[in-house]
Amino acid sequence: MFGLPDQSEDSWQSELVEVLSVCDDHVSLYQMTLERGTHLFKQVQLGKVHVPGGDVTATMYKTARNILKNLGFLQYEVSNFTRNNAVSTITLATGKHSSTLVLDLNIVNNYTEAEIKVREATCNDPWGPPSSLMMEITDLTFNVVAFTEVMGMV
Repeated sequence: MFGLPDQSEDSWQSELVEVLSVCDDHVSLYQMTLERGTHLFKQVQLGKVHVPGGDVTATMYKTARNILKNLGFLQYEVSNFTRNNAVSTITLATGKHSSTLVLDLNIVNNYTEAEIKVREATCNDPWGPPSSLMMEITDLTFNVVAFTEVMGMV
């Protein structure tokens, strides 16, 4: 998990390398988010606890993606990486397209979850994309990294 209180880019990179030395072939990478009404949120608002800003967490995410790529991991969703085809079975079971071909295409092209959703929304379906998919893409634009990915495809 990155974006933790008092976490720096250097400490994040060290933590990631240490964890990867003992991990298997699947990694889920999550950014901490502050939730209104929590003790931590209040501490941050009062300046008693520092969390990395958006630019720093974006760099942390990019650094992690590069490290994982160099270790042979492929990204198949915004937060999921695999090597040796160790794709999460939960993702396969709940995905709209359970076709292995679609999943393989997304892995081979190294599309992120945001990019996959934008590709699906722009597939030239004569009825247009479902509103639920458009809402998911809209929600992604509130995440700094996903926003960049969505806008890069539009």
